[in-house]
Amino acid sequence: MLRKGMVGVIVFLMFASVGAAAGSFSEDFTIHYGGEEQGQPTLISWQAPLLEIDGLVFKDLNRNGVLDRYEDWRLAPRERALDLLGKMELEEKIAQMIHITLYSPQDKWFSEQNVGFALAYNYLAEEPRQAAQMANRLQMLSESSRWGIPLVISMDAIMGVSWVKGTTLYPDQLGLGATRDPELVRRLSDMQRKEMLALGVRMTMSPIADLATEPRWGRFQECFSEDVDLVVQMVTAAVEGLQAGSELNPQSILVSVKHFPGSGPQQDGWMAIPWYSMKDPCLST
Repeated sequence: MLRKGMVGVIVFLMFASVGAAAGSFSEDFTIHYGGEEQGQPTLISWQAPLLEIDGLVFKDLNRNGVLDRYEDWRLAPRERALDLLGKMELEEKIAQMIHITLYSPQDKWFSEQNVGFALAYNYLAEEPRQAAQMANRLQMLSESSRWGIPLVISMDAIMGVSWVKGTTLYPDQLGLGATRDPELVRRLSDMQRKEMLALGVRMTMSPIADLATEPRWGRFQECFSEDVDLVVQMVTAAVEGLQAGSELNPQSILVSVKHFPGSGPQQDGWMAIPWYSMKDPCLST
């Protein structure tokens, strides 16, 4: 059950390494450095033992002492994902589709329930090194779960990695749209991708694809333009920069394009979302 909806999520997890690169690693980490000759990837392990088979090293994510197909990095991501889905209970598949917000996270959400996604606002805000360490801790907890499925940490990053102090910020999308320079947007998005990878954040809630047609809308500045053709060029450039190409690969950030035309400003510029669309009774006539 839920197989179609889950394959894409699990494939990405099999595709990409989610460890953060924050200077020196904690003593709790075990690192096995890869080699190009045999295709051995670098493995970062918190809780999972390492298995050595035919001179190659694998993570024993479910800690059963056997190399399961989903743990075998030599296999295609889809093949690994389908093997893992075949082992999971319905509740575990549902947990992988949950996207929590990291305000006051509890360890059991990751170590026991193994939720799939976590949105970071100011939880990672202090500074880059601490943000990476906190992201690594969440991955450590997720790896201790039954199947050891890594967590996808996301961020509402519309103008760079704006929720972490010390990262690179750039103008809102409206300002970038004024440049009419898709290549600039591609380069800035690629820079954002590299900073997010270094922090261990593998998903962004951007870019915004809505049209700047209503100046009274509170998110007007987050649109590239009112011109459809220009928005198409800018959004395409942003996605390609964040994904490191036109298709997902191990260096990609998962992109969640949002606020498509018609989902943003409504009558009088109010938000479409009900709790934003309610007018202040003090302003009512």
